[in-house]
Parts: sequence; C-alpha cells; structure tokens
Amino acid sequence: RNWSLSEFKVLAGTEVSDSHFLRTQNRLYGYDGEHENSLPVNYVVSYPVQSNPNSYQKIPYQNFGRDLTDRYLSYYTTLNYQYSDRYIFNGSMRWDRSNLFGVQSNQKGVPLFSVSAGWQLHNEKFMQSLLGIIPLLKVRISYGLTGNVDNSLSAFTTSRLNPSTSFSSGLRFAYIVNPANPELRWERVKVTNLGLDLGLLKNKLLFNLDLYHKEGTDLIGNAPFTGSSGVTQFYGNTGSTRTSGVDLSVTGDFRLAPVELRSFFLFSYVRDKVTSYKVKPTILNLLSGGYAGVHPIEGKPLTGMYALPWRGLDHKDGRPIGYLNGEETKDYAAIVQTSTQEDLVFLGTSRPKFSGSFRQEIGFKNLNLSLGIAYRLGYWFRRSSVNYNTILGGIGGHGDFARRWQKPGDEKTTQVPSLPEAVNYNEVSFYQYAQVLMEPGDHIRFQDISLQYNWKPSSVFHQVVFNLYVDNVGMIWKKTTSNLDPDYTLAQPPRTYSFGVKLNF
Repeated sequence: RNWSLSEFKVLAGTEVSDSHFLRTQNRLYGYDGEHENSLPVNYVVSYPVQSNPNSYQKIPYQNFGRDLTDRYLSYYTTLNYQYSDRYIFNGSMRWDRSNLFGVQSNQKGVPLFSVSAGWQLHNEKFMQSLLGIIPLLKVRISYGLTGNVDNSLSAFTTSRLNPSTSFSSGLRFAYIVNPANPELRWERVKVTNLGLDLGLLKNKLLFNLDLYHKEGTDLIGNAPFTGSSGVTQFYGNTGSTRTSGVDLSVTGDFRLAPVELRSFFLFSYVRDKVTSYKVKPTILNLLSGGYAGVHPIEGKPLTGMYALPWRGLDHKDGRPIGYLNGEETKDYAAIVQTSTQEDLVFLGTSRPKFSGSFRQEIGFKNLNLSLGIAYRLGYWFRRSSVNYNTILGGIGGHGDFARRWQKPGDEKTTQVPSLPEAVNYNEVSFYQYAQVLMEPGDHIRFQDISLQYNWKPSSVFHQVVFNLYVDNVGMIWKKTTSNLDPDYTLAQPPRTYSFGVKLNF
C-alpha cells in the first residue's frame, strides 16, 4: 500500500523441503569387466597372506551404504515501511522446523527474527545545502537472531553398523555414535549491527562502515560424558562465543582525462572469545591447535595459538632448554607430560585480526590495468623444523638439519638443536611445540596483475579482447624473518601466468 508519504510492504509464505540422499559403494572380487561379472568370497574365514604365509587375515569387506533424509518446514514473513524517503523500517520473522531436533513436535522448531531501521539524512531539509559535498549520508542499525543446524546430529540415539565383522567373534556389530538427546537445540547467533554509508564529491568517493557484535549460544561441540554409560564423549549444545568486529570499504572513482582511476580499499577487524565450553583440552590439544584443530578455552579466542617456553640451546651440547615451574630444565618428559595451561605461552590466534585488500584500476583508452594488494595482520603460525626421530629412523629429514648446532658457540647463530645419540620422543615433542618455532604471520602481498586491451580491427570482428593475468606476484613485506610464506607454510605457491584472447564476431 502507498499513501502520500508512506509505503508499506508485506510478504508472507511457507517453505517445505524434503531432501533425500542415497549412496551405495561396493567392492567386487574376481571382477570380469568383459562379462560384467564377479566371484563370491568368504568374508568370515581367515586366509594366509601371500607376502607372509604364517600370517592370516580376513578378506576386507568394503560394501557401504548411506541413506539420509532431511526435512524442513518454515513459515516466514517480512515487513517494510518507508516514510518520506527518509525513514526506513524492516522486520522479518520465520519459524524453522527440522526432523533432527527434539522428540516432541513443539521441540523441533525455533523462532528467528530481525529488525532494522535506516535514516537517510541526505534527504532531510537541513542537509539540502550540503548535497553538493555530501550527496549520500545514511545511518543503519539492526538486530537479529539466526539459527544453524548440524545435519550429523539427531535428538534420537545414533548408532553405526560396522561394515566389517568382529575379529574375535566373526559377527557384525554396531556401536553408539551419540546417545539420545531430547534437549538438542538449534545453534543460535544474536547479531547487532551499526552501519554508516557516506558519499562525497557527487558519490565519486563512497564509504561503507559497519560495526557488529555477535553472541553465539547453544553451539554444538564435544563434551565429556559419564564413562559408565558406555559413551565417553557427548556431541551436542556445549558452548558459546562472543565476536565483535569492524568492516570498512572505500571506493573512489575519478577521471583525469583521458585516464580513469578506480580504487577499492577493504579493511576488516575481528575479535572473538569463547565465553563457555564444557571440555577442558589437554596440553597437547592446545599445542597442536590452530586451523588444523580447534580446542576452545573459556576466555580465549577460538583459534588460540600456544607454545612451550623456550630458553635456547645449551652451549655445551646444543640440547634445547625449557622451563618448568619457572626454572630452566632439560627434563623433556616432565615438560611435555606435567606442564599445565598456565605454563604455556599464549601468543594470539591463527586467524588474522586485521585483513583486507587494495585494488587500483587504471583505464586509458582501450587499455585497462588492475593491480591487487592483500594484507593479513595480527596472527601466528607454527613453522616446521627438523624431527630427529625420523632422521634416526631413516624415514626423512628437513632442511633445518644443515643449520643444527654442531660445536660450542653455534647457539649464538642457530636455534636448531644438535643431533642426539638416540631417539627421544619427549625431546622432539618439546622442540616441535616450543615458542622458537612460532612465527608472526603479518604480511602484505602483491596479489595479482591484470592487463586487458580492447581492439576493434574490422567489421568481421566486432571486438577482440586480449587478457594477461599474473597471480601471486610476490611478497611486499612480512614480519617473519624466515623464508616461508605465512599462508603456505608447507608448500610455497607458484606464480602463475595466463593469457587469453576473446573474439566477438
């Protein structure tokens, strides 16, 4: 409906979804591809192994099947009201239901909603005199509740039938994946957002700023369970988090005849904290954490990076020195096995606090050049180094072996321990998780170059476009002193070139 200064819109609907996933996998023995045939085998009896006749094994049973059904039912409505092209109000509400949640009908759904308002100040009378300078000025605010579902969970007991038989009895068996959880709830995230849109110089310069705050509740994760129940871990609603951040984008579009300049700048800042979690991780969990394995701790970031304190190398034998209870020691077994969370060094997160990019596009007649720069700041990574257990076992080495301590005085120029006389797992673990191998990931990267030329040669070809693209041009600056790329610590990414021609008849 429209009135003199008002506009009102309402949308309501329902959505029903039924998703069926069926997968079957089989292994055929004695397969004859010409006749599309195979031979039956006995999976219960053990047979001699060809490589060792004194050893017996059963024929592997690799048949596998999976049948999954996800059903959702949603009701939704949205409201929009705008007055005098200055004040904007929006609201939405939906009720989502899934067969994965609850054992009662009223437990399967969750109400989700959002409300927002916007004020277009540039349309106010007191701003008319500034429209030549500020043609766009808008303030936005919103609050909402969103939901998420983990399809691997169910409110009912979940069991899995093992595809093979028991080694002792030769019978099929099943095991409990997760016990019944009638209180299973949707993951929910409350989001508050405050935004500002600003345009200057006839909107040739645009700013978009957003400040946000998120609170996650009923987040799904692992939690300890009573051992007498037969299940040691419980997977369900176990944690909550709090996240806040800033997103800023700046766009500039100018023309200095005959050159066109377009600039894009993105900036993002994020800070998160685990506010509750029922599982207390082990020290090895924390030391091996990061992107490879998330082990939350209350009061710390989700992807926290921890390390064992490092004192340096012993000037007599080049063995690493650590700390335990505030004192220097080379008792590696005690360091690895008895250190507590308080003994570890917390460095930060494996996820950048600051990230963004800058792109400059230059247009001159038929030629267009684009230069991209990306940056990631405020995070840490663990670099790899020599593992003497693999070297002594003849399995493999590392380039740091050439930088190892070999004689007194080397400790002033290297932090790679000397080669031990025998395998020592605790010593290797201490060095692998020591603070000396932690590096700051802050860097600025010349991401890519794109060059395009548009040519109109004749009436046969309406347009010919030549493209040249170079990706991963090189590192402009990085905080770490190592030769590693902070985002590619295992294998350095190659610089790639591509060239293309597009013909339009």
